[in-house]
Amino acid sequence: MKSIYSLAFFSIFSLSLSVSAQKGTTAHGDTILIETFPVWPGCEDNAEFSSPEKCFNAKLAEHIRTNLKYPPLAVENEVQGRVNISFVISYEGEVTDIKLLGDKKLGYGLETEAVRVIKLLPAMKPATSNGQSVNMKYRVPIVFKLM
Repeated sequence: MKSIYSLAFFSIFSLSLSVSAQKGTTAHGDTILIETFPVWPGCEDNAEFSSPEKCFNAKLAEHIRTNLKYPPLAVENEVQGRVNISFVISYEGEVTDIKLLGDKKLGYGLETEAVRVIKLLPAMKPATSNGQSVNMKYRVPIVFKLM
């Protein structure tokens, strides 16, 4: 039997207008350019990382690695694959609007587990534009792989 071990690969993408400009939405749904990205708790002045964005990405990857559990039914049936998920860090710093992306579903509890782990994300300092807190959308592919 294969070991119950999962690898999760993470690529953090947000909607982009260009390499350096990111977009988000106001509380009223208006699209705007992001000036500062959401800040994960503890990333405000973290000297280990060159920017709060890099700290955010590292903390998100760590959060998923730490909390992700390979569903037993998926292990039994040797189901592997990628679950694409999106979420919004709201103008209040809460994780909202969690959605599965794509038409192909793996089943066997993999999508449910990906959503569960994203729901566990902590509240954080929201993205800003023109000094105002704004919503910012993220997409994360989570790859489940048996070893």
